[in-house]
Order: sequence, then structure tokens, then C-alpha cells
Amino acid sequence: GGEDNKQKFLPYAKLLKLLKLPIFATEKTATFLQTYGIPVTTLYKLHEKKQPNVLEYFQNKSIDLAINLVEHQQKDEVDHYTIRRAAIDHSIPIYTNRQKAQFFVNAITSFGLEERSVDGIGKILYLASTALPALTPPFHAQR
Repeated sequence: GGEDNKQKFLPYAKLLKLLKLPIFATEKTATFLQTYGIPVTTLYKLHEKKQPNVLEYFQNKSIDLAINLVEHQQKDEVDHYTIRRAAIDHSIPIYTNRQKAQFFVNAITSFGLEERSVDGIGKILYLASTALPALTPPFHAQR
């Protein structure tokens, strides 16, 4: 979460854009990514009590992979816990460490996946204190 994680993850978000995968993000992260020309669908955090929200997208299996980067002592810590818990409950792989998420993005973009169809990959949900697009098998656990 926070501006530092957003700035450091930005080059990798740009790589994800090359894959033409749907990217979902909570409001502040969505605004940040859109500023840099990355198309994003905005999802609301749970405490905002607005729709569409992250939990609904997990429950409907609209997200196949989540990146939830949280800074310590963040005020919406309960939301982040709920998001991580929901990802696990719905068998959605989730990255909570920026370096590991960056490594993953490097891996999937270095194998030429940008030339494959979205149907073969999926969607991602990015939470830099937010959410990212999802990926279909072999990138997520069996449901």
C-alpha cells in the first residue's frame, strides 16, 4: 500500500498492461494507474459499503489473481485482512510482497504471454493497498 509501493510497482503494472488482461483496483490505486495510461476497473473497499466491491468479485470468481501490497499500520488493516482471507477462501492466489509480485510479473511477461489470448490467461486484481487482474490455470489453484 501507499505511494511508495505504487511508484515501485508502476513499471510492472505497465508490463501487465501489455498482456491486455483486465485490471481491477481500489479507488486510489485505480486513479494512480489511470494517470499513467493503464486501464483499470475500480472496485471499492469493504468499509466503503459501495459496489462493486472486492469481495463480490472474489465470490463471483471474477478475479483469478490478487496483489495486495499493504504498508504496516495502515488505517484500513481490517479490509486488507478480509481481502487476504477472502482470496484464500476462494482459492485465489494472492501476492502480499511487492518484490515477489514483481518477480511474478517479470516471469509471465518474459515468456511471451502477451501474444496469447486473454481466455488462456485471465484477469488480475491489484491492491497497492488495492487489487489486480486475474489469471486462469496454470496460474491459480484448482477450485
